[in-house]
Amino acid sequence: MVSLLDRCAGVAYVGWAESVGECIAGVRRTNPHGLVLDLQLVDGCALPALRALRSDNPGLRVVVCATWATAQHEAACREAGAERLIDKATEFPELSNIVQAWVRSHGVRPVIH
Repeated sequence: MVSLLDRCAGVAYVGWAESVGECIAGVRRTNPHGLVLDLQLVDGCALPALRALRSDNPGLRVVVCATWATAQHEAACREAGAERLIDKATEFPELSNIVQAWVRSHGVRPVIH
């Protein structure tokens, strides 16, 4: 994921988190405009982190990546505040297009994941 984002022009990669708590703390510390979030963190589902971060920053752009992207996962991610759910097995290359669209629409902004 990092190497994919490093190839996106105009993107500043500002952090990495493995747990829900690290994710929340990192995003609050760096205040990015974009977040690439894996649905499964080491200590569980990332949706509670997304909900907490969304209440702090309603304008945060978020794409969630998952190993299994079912319609139920998609609905849960959207309800929690994600723009999109990416299936890592079939749609992962699309992530760079999404991030580049963020850059085009908002200028150079950091991304944390």
